[in-house]
Order: sequence, then structure tokens, then C-alpha cells
Amino acid sequence: THSYHLVNVSTQFNVADFTISLAVENLLDRYYQQPLGGVSLAEYRADASQGFQQLAGPGRSFNVGLSYQF
Repeated sequence: THSYHLVNVSTQFNVADFTISLAVENLLDRYYQQPLGGVSLAEYRADASQGFQQLAGPGRSFNVGLSYQF
């Protein structure tokens, strides 16, 4: 597995009794393969000459959360 670096950014702020969370994971949308992420059996069956290929890690994702404390 090749080395890789990911940039993840998150913040949260409070408004009254609410907490709003914002996050972006894999901000630069890097392609990478997770060393223990599993393999694709479908790709192996399609072309067995290459052996197993590791699954790619998730691409960029945007996450929003809202919580209320009472």
C-alpha cells in the first residue's frame, strides 16, 4: 500500500441550546487504498490475473450535525 495523507477539517459552534457541527473529510479528494479496508471479489472474478485489489478509501464527504441540550 502506498503512503497517503488526508486533510480533515471540522468545527462546531453553539447557538443558545443548540450545537452545530460542520466537517469535511478528505478535503483534497485524494484517492487512496486502505491497507486493511478489504478487497473486491467482483474485480477478482472479472480479471483474476491481477489478483486481489484493495478497496479505495472514501472520497470527499461533507457532514453536518445538530444537537440540542435540554
